Amino acid sequence: MRVTMAMVVERVARRAKVSKHAAKVALDTILEMIQKEANAGHRVVFAGFGVFSLVDRAPRRGRHPVTGAPVEVPARRVLVFRPSRNASRT
Repeated sequence: MRVTMAMVVERVARRAKVSKHAAKVALDTILEMIQKEANAGHRVVFAGFGVFSLVDRAPRRGRHPVTGAPVEVPARRVLVFRPSRNASRT
């Protein structure tokens, strides 16, 4: 099953007994903070859940999925999430 932002907002609103608008503002704030701190080079740690951080990906040679022609994939930084041991057991 695919979990959407709307589903998360609805569940947070129901569980916290707040409006959907308040739940969305709270969730947007958390996601914005994670992105801002990770872009600044900081690790964002949620104890018992996991860690968000930026990782540098090296340039590499790939293949075009349709033609099969070789393509150069440039280096880039990506946001990764690593679940904690506790989170990955459930």
